[in-house]
Amino acid sequence: MQRIIHTDRLVLRPAYIGDAGRVAQIMEYDISKWLIPVPDPYTLTDAQDWLSSLRFERGRYVWAISRDGEVIGMIGIDPTLGYWIGKEHWGQGYVREAAHAVLSAYFHDPFADPIYGGYFVENERSARVLTRLGFSPLGNPVARLSAARHGELPLQKMILTPEQWAALNPLTFDGAQSTSVLFRHRTSMCFGILMDVKVFQKTLPLGPIPILGNTSNGVLRACVGKMDGAVVSPLMCPTLE
Repeated sequence: MQRIIHTDRLVLRPAYIGDAGRVAQIMEYDISKWLIPVPDPYTLTDAQDWLSSLRFERGRYVWAISRDGEVIGMIGIDPTLGYWIGKEHWGQGYVREAAHAVLSAYFHDPFADPIYGGYFVENERSARVLTRLGFSPLGNPVARLSAARHGELPLQKMILTPEQWAALNPLTFDGAQSTSVLFRHRTSMCFGILMDVKVFQKTLPLGPIPILGNTSNGVLRACVGKMDGAVVSPLMCPTLE
């Protein structure tokens, strides 16, 4: 997972203990009431304890969201997707921009599992963010404790699969090129090679990829796609099932 992520307006970098003062300054009840574990009031000691516990490692990634060098919020996969941003920055699309960049980095790993998120059902802003990113509801709302509100509230769990992400964010080839692409087909991995194929401003959705044929020993699969007459074929895909 990338440690530093740049977007059009933001820089995401690993959160660390030095951010404690800024985190305590930003955090207020209108933010903490939507977060499961965050108490109110939120003190400098609370921020220091949380930040000192972080380790930027597989399954636990937390970035500070910065704009023009100033921390304005946090986002992470720990292991579910979570985020918050200072109230003065609401309504400017920063959370969606940061979350899209984090998910792009996450799903860059072809072995990435589905990722989960959630929101308290009253939190319409977060519901819109997750839905626009491609998340789908996972079952019915369940009761979860809000530390800031000292009680249980209904929380809607959400899920985003690699296939859902790929469908909404197709891989675009810009200009004539040949490249190697790693395809995912459900529990199978297709290691495909676009061999000497010229692709001009075309878009190739990454999944799911239809199984069009097997060799006699069942090891290779041929995955064929057409893009306005530019044929992408053959992609020989060893089965890993």
